[in-house]
Amino acid sequence: MAWSHKGHLVVGRECGIDVLDDKDEFKVIKSVDITGRAFSVVPYKTDLIIAIHPQIKRSTTTFVTWNREYEETRRWVANVDASDITIANHQIIVSSQASTNLKRFTLAGNILPDIEWDGESAGIVGLPSATIAFADPKRCTVHRKLIGERLSDVLWTVDVIKPFAMCVDDDGCLWVRSNKYDCLTLISPQGIKIQDIMGEQMMTADERRNPNNWFGMRVHNGYLYIGHDDGVGRYELSYDSV
Repeated sequence: MAWSHKGHLVVGRECGIDVLDDKDEFKVIKSVDITGRAFSVVPYKTDLIIAIHPQIKRSTTTFVTWNREYEETRRWVANVDASDITIANHQIIVSSQASTNLKRFTLAGNILPDIEWDGESAGIVGLPSATIAFADPKRCTVHRKLIGERLSDVLWTVDVIKPFAMCVDDDGCLWVRSNKYDCLTLISPQGIKIQDIMGEQMMTADERRNPNNWFGMRVHNGYLYIGHDDGVGRYELSYDSV
């Protein structure tokens, strides 16, 4: 999910993409039916990049670009089973639990050299100074890394039990969702674990049982937004400052 240039919340789901007004009880402004599962939405300038899995075989990922009027302007397919996507340094960077290296593409879909990695990658976000942060569920770690091809370009590593989804707030802090525990881990831009927050009362039993029901999360203006099969949840946050 992502906020558009117009300030609307754009959320992917199974067989569709919805544009919502979170200031008006999540009123649906536009709804588009698709074939597949729109699992990630990221903003780029006034556009939105949407990643879609096919309904049957998850060996490819379709990338769709929307303009500021929520109209499709580009579509292309990559031979990668993506876990998540982000945009950093004007590149689309793709994490995958089915591949070791992170994949890179231009905004037009041209292949760029891989970012070398020797583990898994799930949730991923773009950060300033041509860096990315991503979760490695196999190692139970979160890493911040330069957008370079070398394995050694890691700036810091933080231990998190079974990290999966992640997002970054306006202060540059990372919010990492664990697939093992019903909590979020808050990490500073410098790689310091600030605290674990949020308990099971903020998730339904179905969400705890099946984390694949999640369609992204975002922190915005003091609220945590979680997309899942039944819609969007919004939770007011109270946490320690950096």
